[in-house]
Amino acid sequence: MDQKREIQISKSLSKLLRHKLDSLPQGEIRGYVPVDSILAHAYLKSHHANREDILKIVETNNKKRFGIKKINGIEYICAFQGHSKGGVDLTPLSKSNKNEIKMIVHGTNRNSWNSIKNEGLKPMKRTHVHFAKGLPKNIAKRLNFNGFENDVISGMRSNVEIVIFLDIEKVIESGDFYLSENGVILGSKVVPISFFKRVWDIDQGWIIEN
Repeated sequence: MDQKREIQISKSLSKLLRHKLDSLPQGEIRGYVPVDSILAHAYLKSHHANREDILKIVETNNKKRFGIKKINGIEYICAFQGHSKGGVDLTPLSKSNKNEIKMIVHGTNRNSWNSIKNEGLKPMKRTHVHFAKGLPKNIAKRLNFNGFENDVISGMRSNVEIVIFLDIEKVIESGDFYLSENGVILGSKVVPISFFKRVWDIDQGWIIEN
């Protein structure tokens, strides 16, 4: 499968599993759709996609967007996050996660920060705000955060201008945050600025420190 075709199929999977989930047949586990049903959809048929194409994308996607489970001999596929409505069942963050999660961060740009600092972090067109448990290598290096380098899946791009660090205790106590199966932390409501422990600007340095 060439790269162009792989990208086209991956985009079609994202569109179906994130934004058209309610129009698809789902299995026993919320958010999971039979692979055969996905392959029968016009979006996938237009790319002549087959089961092997789907499995390759699930296994090799650098963002780990998708997951597959076999239930009673039937293969089901899901998107782990990024839904505009619906989605998969999520595990709420609890005190038991406190020792394993050392950082909860979100990256953004200065234009967005102007509204975030007044209105908080909003899910916008998604059902959740996405957060990472670590930093891209270039950001970790600039901040001298050794040991926090992470292959970030969602919530933080390598070219961000603003990095927002949340107060982990407040996050856990709120009961409004979840951990997806691929390790992304998801906030289900608007995250107020009172949850921001520190905020770093790539040019100005620390602009909020609590």
